[in-house]
Amino acid sequence: MPISSLLLEVEREREAELLEHLHEVPGIDVHESRNGHVVVTTDTASAGEDRKLSDYISTLTGVRSANVVYTNMEDIIMEDSMEKIQGAES
Repeated sequence: MPISSLLLEVEREREAELLEHLHEVPGIDVHESRNGHVVVTTDTASAGEDRKLSDYISTLTGVRSANVVYTNMEDIIMEDSMEKIQGAES
């Protein structure tokens, strides 16, 4: 399950409204908000869902930019590797 961290630059006049909305979206945790910058993490079931959620965040009213700082897809990589190993053993 991918876990990503994003740094958002948001319009200060919309920051409170945006934070309220982000807190309600499943898979998003808000960690810090200061001076028009918001740090969030996303936790999804697949790489595709991670991409969709990041894209969704970037389209929210009040978000000027959404930059992915970190993504961990270790679980997905391990699953793919195990499937390849098991396929090779068959």
